[in-house]
Amino acid sequence: MWTLNLNSFEKWCVLIPFSIYLGWITVATVANVTAVLSYLRWNGWGIAPANWAVIMLLVSALVAGLVSRTRRDVAYVLVIVWAFTGIAVKHQATSIVAIPAAMLALILALSLIPVAPRRR
Repeated sequence: MWTLNLNSFEKWCVLIPFSIYLGWITVATVANVTAVLSYLRWNGWGIAPANWAVIMLLVSALVAGLVSRTRRDVAYVLVIVWAFTGIAVKHQATSIVAIPAAMLALILALSLIPVAPRRR
């Protein structure tokens, strides 16, 4: 894997905005696939919609975890944490979705501890 030798200004102006954008592309892709399947009236192979939501949360968390581990990209993972937190808040009444979303947000946030930049 190659690394870039960028100063702080370049990281803040280039890498971090692209990481945030890529995070939202990931979230939007999952949301758009869900919307298209709903529009097509896909029956989900008989699996309840709430269970599919949890499956999609797990897939998204897996992708974010891999990015966190391989790329050490804090900004990307924070976008996913933000999205999962929003899902948990929006679906408070549906505990089968809210609880996994909140737990995955917490797990992903905690996964950033060893990745976060340290002051020298």
